[in-house]
Amino acid sequence: MPKAVARISGETSLRALAQNLFVIEGANRKADLRRAERALLRANPRLAKPEAYRADAIVLVPSDLGLRTTPRVEIPAADFDGLLQEATRRLAVTETRAREGLARGTGAAEKALAQLDDPAFIAELTEKSPEAGKLVPTAMKSLAEIPE
Repeated sequence: MPKAVARISGETSLRALAQNLFVIEGANRKADLRRAERALLRANPRLAKPEAYRADAIVLVPSDLGLRTTPRVEIPAADFDGLLQEATRRLAVTETRAREGLARGTGAAEKALAQLDDPAFIAELTEKSPEAGKLVPTAMKSLAEIPE
């Protein structure tokens, strides 16, 4: 079954995203908004972190809540064109997740490189394990080669 998706467009919180993707009205507004927020978070766990709210990032939009969606939500048809749209959207979701993973990995590499560039750390490492100390230049070279 095709998945509904939307792009982040200026939202910086889960609440704002839920309010912009679902029609929340009536007597149960607060409960419906909380339900929409939880469902979005289940479908997109990365939305728990502020850095996930990058403009044009793709999010999966749950369609089983009994809430209407706004025109921002794209639901592909089940015909051939719809299937192609679905494949394109899935690739876009994969790209979003890959970019986020690469950013996390690059940040970890930069942190490790900074630590390996600390003379006090190298002296302590070499004191505790002379063999490990000999590996520092190779490790620094490998970390520096990680693409950004």
